[in-house]
Amino acid sequence: PSYLVLAALLIALNVTVHGVAALVTRQGPPAALAATAQLGVPAGVVAIGLAEGVITPGQGGAIIVAALASIGACSLGVGRLARDAREPAAVSAVPGAASADPRPAD
Repeated sequence: PSYLVLAALLIALNVTVHGVAALVTRQGPPAALAATAQLGVPAGVVAIGLAEGVITPGQGGAIIVAALASIGACSLGVGRLARDAREPAAVSAVPGAASADPRPAD
């Protein structure tokens, strides 16, 4: 169970760090999720950590699970960014204002 907690904390910290970075750079949550994907560094940490005996196999597994979850979070963010890019621009809430959408009205 402690390795599951470790994996959950790593996932939460990964998303939180990228969320804060997105706020600082004035980007939305989808961009933050898109930036979470990490596999190379965690895989390297596990390989070196196990070879040097500084992490246990359970800890290595937790790190890899967190890395795989980051790829899932990235997929969610990229999907949201793609959906947002396909949606037409928002119509102005000001009565009588011209629409930002260049398509003719139905």
